[in-house]
Amino acid sequence: MNSSTTIAALILLTALTVFGHAQDAGDCMTVVGGATHDFGDIYHGEKPTHHFVLRNDCGTMVRISSINASCGCTAARLSRDTLAAGDTASISVMFVPPKSMNGHIMKSVAVYTENTKQPMRILRVEADILSFFTTSVDKMDVGDITARSLCERTVTLTNVSKHPQQIIDIQSTLTVEHRGPGGRGAPQMVRIEEISITPSEFSLEPGASKEVTVRFLPLHHGKLLGSIIFYAGEENRQLEFSGSIRRE
Repeated sequence: MNSSTTIAALILLTALTVFGHAQDAGDCMTVVGGATHDFGDIYHGEKPTHHFVLRNDCGTMVRISSINASCGCTAARLSRDTLAAGDTASISVMFVPPKSMNGHIMKSVAVYTENTKQPMRILRVEADILSFFTTSVDKMDVGDITARSLCERTVTLTNVSKHPQQIIDIQSTLTVEHRGPGGRGAPQMVRIEEISITPSEFSLEPGASKEVTVRFLPLHHGKLLGSIIFYAGEENRQLEFSGSIRRE
């Protein structure tokens, strides 16, 4: 064997050795098609599902010991827990949009394996949750109001979905962050009890709107916090309130 052939063989052997170590150092469990799936736009009440495929490229038997979803709105199911070399397992991930949440959301599922250098890997699903409704304001800022004086505000709710929607109830979580007579004490959250919301039940055809009037009487000064919640079956639409309540 001449010197040039010997050098080439040594280079090839070195490359194969480095490549082999690189494979051992990495994750040999392959998520076929990627570890993240985007459901796109979805509505409340929908339950989209994606099937992730995990392939054993480790060369030895691998056991999937557990799978854990990040929240109760995500359910994951494993097709099999023991994979011989080259075998695949399906992990079905179903997402149920939380009733009170809209906009972009991402959730994860942790997959734990035995006999692998990387014992845990993360699968992710994401979606944009569309509301059935729009409100005339994104947030209701009442500005500066006075304690023990009636405050009245009106919001318009519009059904932007393609189906009739039923508002079955409207509830309040309005509170005052009160810091004592001088305004410098420890914060106390005082619920506003004297409040009326009219109408509290109604139907909306697609494209229809309805004015809702909120009247409340704060008895303490401080910072106004909380929301008005529209309950509509599959969705709980919240309208956040804010403001400053002066002494009477």
